[in-house]
Amino acid sequence: MWLWIESTAVPVYDTYWNYRVIEEFERIFGRKPFENILDDASLLQSAKELMKAEFQKVIVHYGDGRLNAATSACVIAETERNLADGGLKRNNQP
Repeated sequence: MWLWIESTAVPVYDTYWNYRVIEEFERIFGRKPFENILDDASLLQSAKELMKAEFQKVIVHYGDGRLNAATSACVIAETERNLADGGLKRNNQP
């Protein structure tokens, strides 16, 4: 049991799934999310707004109970694309 606790421990309570999403993003895309905008507060605020809109477009897979890490990682990637396009990409497209 202690091995499992050590392997899944995170520094802040209730953030395990956030860490899993970041790990999954790095595994899929080979880099850290938002690595080019971390120093720009206005871009980070825009990213938060775009990400909130993107998360409204996805659904929880049957039986999971929450978005899986891969879906959330892809939402982050889509948010990055929209941010690069000025937040206009695909807002009016199906």
